[in-house]
Amino acid sequence: MIKSIFLILFLLVSCTVKSQNYWLRSSFTPPMTLNKAAYSDSLNFYIAADSGKILRSTDAGISWSTYNTGILSNIIDITFLNVSTGFAIAWEFGLNNPNFIGSIVLKTTNAGVSWNPNYKVDTNVFYSRMKFVNNTQGFLVGEGVGILRTSNAGDTWAADHIDSATFYDFPVRNIKTYGNVGLACGGWIDIQGVIWRTTNNGVNWIAKGVSPEPLYDIHYFDANRIIAVGGDFEYGASMAVSSNGGIDWEYIALEEFGIAQALAFRTPSEGWMPLGIGQKFFYTMNGGANWTSWLTPNGEVIFDAVFSNKRNGIAVGKNGAILKFNTAYVNVENTGEVLPSEISLKQNYPNPFNPETVITFTLQKPEYVSLKIFDMLGREVKILIDGMKPPGEYKMKFSAKELPAGIYYYTLRAGENFRQTKKMALVK
Repeated sequence: MIKSIFLILFLLVSCTVKSQNYWLRSSFTPPMTLNKAAYSDSLNFYIAADSGKILRSTDAGISWSTYNTGILSNIIDITFLNVSTGFAIAWEFGLNNPNFIGSIVLKTTNAGVSWNPNYKVDTNVFYSRMKFVNNTQGFLVGEGVGILRTSNAGDTWAADHIDSATFYDFPVRNIKTYGNVGLACGGWIDIQGVIWRTTNNGVNWIAKGVSPEPLYDIHYFDANRIIAVGGDFEYGASMAVSSNGGIDWEYIALEEFGIAQALAFRTPSEGWMPLGIGQKFFYTMNGGANWTSWLTPNGEVIFDAVFSNKRNGIAVGKNGAILKFNTAYVNVENTGEVLPSEISLKQNYPNPFNPETVITFTLQKPEYVSLKIFDMLGREVKILIDGMKPPGEYKMKFSAKELPAGIYYYTLRAGENFRQTKKMALVK
């Protein structure tokens, strides 16, 4: 079993952050539910929506276009093999054909402009997720189907073998791989959350019950450290963690209302877990060692979040909610693998500088932080941070490209009592 030290690693920070604008609400609010997000490169984002609609942005979520797929059903998943070829999954309950209940898998070969709704149609089967691990190999999972695998970019699919009498008919919700090792997750509400594991690229899978609630997403930190997240309406969000490559798991209740249906890491240290009906995220700034709750900007119900790189990310949900990651915080990095013992503000480096420098400070507990730049006359030049921050060490890049040469001061305020100012020189 997991050692007790790994439990300590995932202790939660209980404060709820309201003021930090990590995510900004898009002005584009389509009258539909947005279920899933994906990207094909750093700028091209896609959203699976209800009523057979797919949304596309070619500028990392700034503007959006809406495309009709030719069906009326709710599209619950979307993924791209490359910049041109993508797939979407819809669940059909008689809207297009009154005699048909099942899954419709659509395919595009022109970057989402048009979709073929006849790519794969299966009666009484409900696929939940398609995931490609390279240009040819991919997996398709769901309810009543187990795990399907393709080795020819989706031209044909075959069922993998699952060694399990107990969990043979449990829904598989998602799948992730790391080298030859693959992990799938799923389960039934109020019955069991399940992890399926393969060590031979999906030829054979072994299932294991690891939690009381279903699991919906998986994240690999490395070959050994893994998180699976999930939950249900009654008991709230939860996760299962492994420190030995998915062989053993430890269940952790997050004790927050909501269901964690997705987990997206912007950097190896910073990750975001939308809690859906809980109208909040859980986020970590130190690789999962601590988690903090953060309310969505306007009480949005968020189902999914993705990052194409550390600058570009979107989150989507109910009532047309699209959140875009606030790039004002891209240069803020929490490096805190070990929690500091005190609040401190270090001298910027380099100093003198032209035109960029790095300001470093540490927090030993969650604090409301203000970091501001002033000129020699005491006039405020720039606000770098103004909001709650979890504990850790932070490195803040400051660019003075538009400022004249001279002496400047930076002041850190943290909590009620800490205030410190240091001097820096800009040379040009």
